[in-house]
Amino acid sequence: MDMLRSKRGSELLEASLVLPLLILMIASLIGAGAFVCRNMQNRCSVQRELLEELDQSKALYEKIEKSIDTSSDIKGAYRGTLSRPYEAHATAIDEAAVIRAGDLAGSAAEGESDEE
Repeated sequence: MDMLRSKRGSELLEASLVLPLLILMIASLIGAGAFVCRNMQNRCSVQRELLEELDQSKALYEKIEKSIDTSSDIKGAYRGTLSRPYEAHATAIDEAAVIRAGDLAGSAAEGESDEE
């Protein structure tokens, strides 16, 4: 009779049922966290590449678009693939060239008004 009233067995049974689920959930959270970090790293690298391309550009106005897709397999309580597309846009305007073009247009307009 004392064995039926003992709570040690029930606590052990509850722990043996809950512990594997807890471990699987923690593994899933770690995998999801790794996915988020990888996604942010990919987004930063795409932005860096776009800025480098714009730095090398000699165009007066340029717009560059780039898209990537980050995906990762998750194992644990949730088994599947997380995927996140990302589209990056960057625009550059060469302000010095715009000012020079405005100055040229202004001097040409002044030249026309002087002739009249």
